[in-house]
Amino acid sequence: MSTEIEIQEPQTHHLKRKKGPSHYSASKRHRVGTIKTEVEDIEESSEDIAKQYKKYSNAPKYDLNSEELYCVCREPDEGELMVACDGCEEWFHARCMNIRPELSNLISKFYCKFCTWKGNGVTLWKRKCRLDECYEPIKDHSKYCSEEHGKEYMRRLLFENCSLDQGVVKKVLTHVGGEVVKLHVLGSEFPELSEVETYRQDGKIGQFPQSVRDQIELLRRRIEDIKRRKQIQIREQELLLQVKENVKTINEKLSSLIYPSTEEDSKPKSKKSKQKKRIDLCLCDRGEHVLIEEIASDEKSLEEVATKVKKRLDSDEEDNDGDDEDEDPDWFRSCICIRDRKKCYRHNGWWNLSYDDTEKLLDQLRSKEVAIETQIDVVLRDYSIQKYNEK
Repeated sequence: MSTEIEIQEPQTHHLKRKKGPSHYSASKRHRVGTIKTEVEDIEESSEDIAKQYKKYSNAPKYDLNSEELYCVCREPDEGELMVACDGCEEWFHARCMNIRPELSNLISKFYCKFCTWKGNGVTLWKRKCRLDECYEPIKDHSKYCSEEHGKEYMRRLLFENCSLDQGVVKKVLTHVGGEVVKLHVLGSEFPELSEVETYRQDGKIGQFPQSVRDQIELLRRRIEDIKRRKQIQIREQELLLQVKENVKTINEKLSSLIYPSTEEDSKPKSKKSKQKKRIDLCLCDRGEHVLIEEIASDEKSLEEVATKVKKRLDSDEEDNDGDDEDEDPDWFRSCICIRDRKKCYRHNGWWNLSYDDTEKLLDQLRSKEVAIETQIDVVLRDYSIQKYNEK
């Protein structure tokens, strides 16, 4: 019978695992027959499967003795190993589906050739125990079907490896002295040389060869440069936080100057009454934030800003001062934007953007610093390995 089998058998432990019960049976009568363990792979085209499916669909489901027929071969159940399809729920002989009987316990989801051809699904396998001769599925959170097979696999791995003899194993066991915890942590840390441990403690590098010292010095200079740049960004963040407070102070003072409180304002108002007018300027600074600090602390500078804001608010009032600064009513001393914050689309969220930029740069510098420190560790590790190899 020419059939194309798209089911792929598992190769040792390289299989997909799926939870859920598998649908297979020794037979409808729960008997297992003896069949060949190897089935020849046969390639089929899509047209071949289509013809087989048509023949399979039109074939009778019962023989002349009213016995039910199964599988693509349309034969009765005679105790041969059969497997149920998760797609069409029909029963098929493992032999006809190219499945070796010892793999039956590894089936997670089975789809016959016709369901696979129609795109209803593909057969999935449970992961096989790592022991070569075992065809049982592995336990949860393990690579083996049982603890016994896990021990057997490790025993073979230890004693069948040509590079590891029983003498080495004996030395390891003698070293740990029967302490399980000591055995578990054995090899978890790289054994550092005394000169490396000295460097970890005091940072001195005189004990290393010149080539190692040169590498460490170069990397150290890079770290120092990064630390210097980090401090600049930290100071910038501190300055921005102070600017934020100054902006708040300036707007509060301007609100008091331009919209002074009256006795009416001091009386309690209902919730529906109008809120008191307030000034909320953009105050984006083109400079180094020095002028912002000056306005926040100097009353004269604050009054200058208040005067200019008043003139802009009162558009009907003529400006007879002839001050050159008034050529641009949106800027104070050509350095600080004094537009209403909600109307200043150009500088929308300027403080948050500035602070985020410094934070982003700080993160980048921290990552670079860690990467360079890792490079130093690699230099020391390579040196240690070289010394060990020389012994």
